[in-house]
Amino acid sequence: MPDGPESTKPELARVAFRAPSFWETDPDLWFLQLESQIKLSSISTNETKPHTVVAALDSKVLSCVSDIVRNPPVDNKYYALKTRILNYFSQSQSTNLSVLLQDLQLGDKKPSQLLQEMRNLAAEKVSEDVLKTIWMQRLPTSIQQILSVSNDDLDGLSLIADKVNEVSHFDTVVNAVASDNSVIQSFRDEIAELRAKIKRISRPRFRQSSRGRQNSKSRVRSTLNSRKLKGSSVSAETDGGHNHSRLFLYDRSTGFRFLIDSGAAVSCLPRRLTKHKVAQDATLYAANGSAIKCYGTKQINLDLGLRRKFSWCFLIADVSHPIIGSDFLERFELLIDIKNRRLIDSRTFLSVRFYRS
Repeated sequence: MPDGPESTKPELARVAFRAPSFWETDPDLWFLQLESQIKLSSISTNETKPHTVVAALDSKVLSCVSDIVRNPPVDNKYYALKTRILNYFSQSQSTNLSVLLQDLQLGDKKPSQLLQEMRNLAAEKVSEDVLKTIWMQRLPTSIQQILSVSNDDLDGLSLIADKVNEVSHFDTVVNAVASDNSVIQSFRDEIAELRAKIKRISRPRFRQSSRGRQNSKSRVRSTLNSRKLKGSSVSAETDGGHNHSRLFLYDRSTGFRFLIDSGAAVSCLPRRLTKHKVAQDATLYAANGSAIKCYGTKQINLDLGLRRKFSWCFLIADVSHPIIGSDFLERFELLIDIKNRRLIDSRTFLSVRFYRS
């Protein structure tokens, strides 16, 4: 081996580092992290960079760029991969703004965490003043009143809101324990009445004639395979003329918008939201007798903003919306308050507001 110094190569072709697993929920942030690791690892060749991307992709994502991997362009293969992945998996600006304006709620998060989620969705397309207004509207009234007299910037307000929210939650627990018997009994009576209403609504319904109504509600009744789900039925309303009366909840875990239907005995997921493609024995039948295929079941953990998780096995079928039915509501002791448009957790007395379609 020669004693003199070896010639230094200006670029490294291979560096031992492991790329992070792809984040389907935030591909843009994933590329930022990947490019930071590439820079720290001194990878600079155009030949090596695209391989770091391909090595980090699973089969689902890889299939979306298979044509580029098999027949890469002569120049800028890394840029071609990045552009395709971002275009395929990034949510549109209109979708993000819709979630920001309608769906995002405080739930069990800190106010500062809610603010950060809003900033991520806004992606610098919404001014700080507008973001502040939207953010404060999602906070409890008591916190809004305190923040309204502060001159701090938005970050400072979020820290104040965190402290007030922590104290308010503690006071709520103490007050709940110290409540007199008459108040507690009033809550119990109200919950008992709501439970009784849910049980009456959840009973199997049969098709009824209604003269004079051209836009009558069509009820979907499931006749499930006797060996698997014998005796179960689902009655999900599909009233095309009165969509404004439907009540929905947003699930933070999946991003799905669930139709809350106490008349549906079985909770369902649309097949388009899953990978299930083979029809099963269980079949749904519409009121007009047309068959609706089923494709098995899927276990999902939901976060409805009630400070606890809900794990449930949904029936997958050719339905238009994800549906939370009476089986789910009864299992988790959730009550529908139609007058105030909210879902109440009878265990904790927490509630979350519905939004209409």
